[in-house]
Amino acid sequence: MKKFLSSPFGRAMQVTVVLDAAATAVLLVTGRAGWVAGLWLSAAWFLVNSLMMWRIMEWVASGQMPDQRRILGWCVVKFPVLYLAGLGLLMIPGVEVSGVLVTFTSFLIGWVVAQASNIGKKP
Repeated sequence: MKKFLSSPFGRAMQVTVVLDAAATAVLLVTGRAGWVAGLWLSAAWFLVNSLMMWRIMEWVASGQMPDQRRILGWCVVKFPVLYLAGLGLLMIPGVEVSGVLVTFTSFLIGWVVAQASNIGKKP
């Protein structure tokens, strides 16, 4: 987990959680509590997605690919299953799409911050 947290995916998630915590406070104060469910459910989805993407990228970068069956399993879970789960989250009554969009924006900001912190560093 420590290796994940120091990766760009992990740093992006750290920024996302901080921004989502601040957004939660603002949303609760402004009376938009319905957005909070979408915000944190999508944050959990982004965390799982980031972990899976990081793991696949680690395999590719290290050149130590596991067997094809394991890679296929990860890809099947990551792409159709995880994305269908994300669609399912959007269909849950009480989950506001606006909250999901707040987390998506937080993740994009986190990704930019994570990439900006890598400028000038050797891989």
